[in-house]
Amino acid sequence: MLLPLNYQCMRYLLSGEARFFPDFTKSYATGFRHIGFIFITMLLTDIITAVVGGIISLPFLILVVAQTFSAVGVVNGDPSGMPGYFAALHGATYGLTTMLLMYVMMFSILVNMFMYGSIEQQRKERRKTVLATPELSANSTTTSSLSTPFTTNHHATDYSHPNR
Repeated sequence: MLLPLNYQCMRYLLSGEARFFPDFTKSYATGFRHIGFIFITMLLTDIITAVVGGIISLPFLILVVAQTFSAVGVVNGDPSGMPGYFAALHGATYGLTTMLLMYVMMFSILVNMFMYGSIEQQRKERRKTVLATPELSANSTTTSSLSTPFTTNHHATDYSHPNR
């Protein structure tokens, strides 16, 4: 049940007034209500990130496998077939691959930001719709006035209560 924490963490990072622990249950409940949307969004994002990250990492992985096989051959008595510039090539490939993978991770963070924004916008529109609906507003005022113990009767005065 860690998916709702994704929403909560984004709320904490992007909202100025949110506090992590005081708003934990409220944010977790909101994230839990949108768990399907969060799951599908994160699943698709992780699939795209894994495919693109795997393609980006291929040159580095090929160099690592070549170095490993060369080291195994040296241990078995074969001469090393690696060129002298292999360490520089390995370092440059590692640096370039890591930089590109950071851009892929930024894509994942941007998807999380847009997911948070979408959930917040849905919440605002739902609140606006509930407040703007006249039937709901009329029913809520009628219900609240009926549920009070001392309802005001405009036609007759109730003298049983000392404050009236």
